[in-house]
Amino acid sequence: MARFRPVEAVAKHRELAENVLTRNGFPLRQGLFELHKHNMLLTNTQAHALVTRWRQAKSDESLNNLTKQDSWIVSQYFLLMAFPLLSTTEQVEILLLIEEDEPILLDLINRMSPLDETSFERLLLAEVSKNQDEYKQFLLLMMAKSTNTPLSLEARRHIASFVSTDSGRLRAEAFGIIAHSGNNDMLAIAVQSDWNAVNVNTGDRFEKWYGSAALLEAAVKGLIDHLEVLDRISPELYGRAATMLNNDAKREIARRINESIKCTMDWRVI
Repeated sequence: MARFRPVEAVAKHRELAENVLTRNGFPLRQGLFELHKHNMLLTNTQAHALVTRWRQAKSDESLNNLTKQDSWIVSQYFLLMAFPLLSTTEQVEILLLIEEDEPILLDLINRMSPLDETSFERLLLAEVSKNQDEYKQFLLLMMAKSTNTPLSLEARRHIASFVSTDSGRLRAEAFGIIAHSGNNDMLAIAVQSDWNAVNVNTGDRFEKWYGSAALLEAAVKGLIDHLEVLDRISPELYGRAATMLNNDAKREIARRINESIKCTMDWRVI
């Protein structure tokens, strides 16, 4: 029908969307899955209606007969479908309303648009000034990293300072932004910190990866010695390091890998 009668097909799809917006429970879940296949046919009005349903979902009874997992999926799909039709400001305002006990789909973050420099700086500094709301700072950094949001000098300064914070997730996102930006001032702050992958908790793989990636970028720019950086990065990035560092560092990587293999073989013999 869409091929031969596109106007009618779009109208029927939007009619279905109106019906889905009135549903509860399992019919709502299935309807959202179907609508998601043709997300961009929704209207702005329907997108805002989805946001309204998301806001109401925790207080009304529309999801009561669903499992906890299905309720979370429905809640995320409300936003997943609405975000492409919302302004960047609206997206960020909604993101900052998401509570810490509600995991966020990566696809939702990937659907966000970047803020302009001034708006991001204003929001970040506002959250930093509150001091206690670390989760919202984390959300802003995650959004900035995912969307390649342009950063002002003041925003870069604050983000770089997060490499020494007590929060592992803030450190991880800050290192991710620094590694991707390639900004010399931010990379220098990462180098000057006492961060070392060996001190990171085993489960914090993102921090190990992004922190190591940032230090490797710093080494390429001559901000840290190539052999010294090997003592601070995770062995998981030795492969990447071998393509970025000088010959002395490459030989040291080979030596460390050989030693690791020998130790493993000796342990198995014992």
